[in-house]
Amino acid sequence: LFAFLTLRAERLWAAARYTRAEPTALQVQVTGEQFAWYFRYPGPDATFGITKPQLIDAGAGNPLGIDPNDSHGADDLITSELVLPSNRQVDLRLNALDVIHGFSVPEMRLKQNAVPGMTIHLHFTPKIPGTYAILCTQVCGLGHYRMNANLRVLPPEQFAAWLATKEKAVQP
Repeated sequence: LFAFLTLRAERLWAAARYTRAEPTALQVQVTGEQFAWYFRYPGPDATFGITKPQLIDAGAGNPLGIDPNDSHGADDLITSELVLPSNRQVDLRLNALDVIHGFSVPEMRLKQNAVPGMTIHLHFTPKIPGTYAILCTQVCGLGHYRMNANLRVLPPEQFAAWLATKEKAVQP
């Protein structure tokens, strides 16, 4: 009985845990930095621009170090709130700039560490529109208590309108 349950559990775990996101999944880069979360959307060209650590300057409006000479980065959208459409799979690309941060959305039972120098994928499909808290679950320094953000799940048509508004603001 235990051998059967072990084999069955392994197959279910492998099927649920180690599958890749669908090719049509919305790609969003999530970056943790003491003490903020940044969310980057690839823009109309559906390609993220190149980032360089030496170009990081939050005060100048480039908190992720997007290379201004890369045409793919010109339309990238960076926000401090994660906005997603409901009923569409999302592939989050988690990384960190400085220390290990814990990306967590308790209401959706999502939790994954963001580690400097690594890109970790987390994919899921938000179902219910609403606003959810994003927390850091790793003690990342003295300002850890204020490292939070919001996840806003919108119906698809409202998400498209939000994205169009943001993309207009980014265009030169």
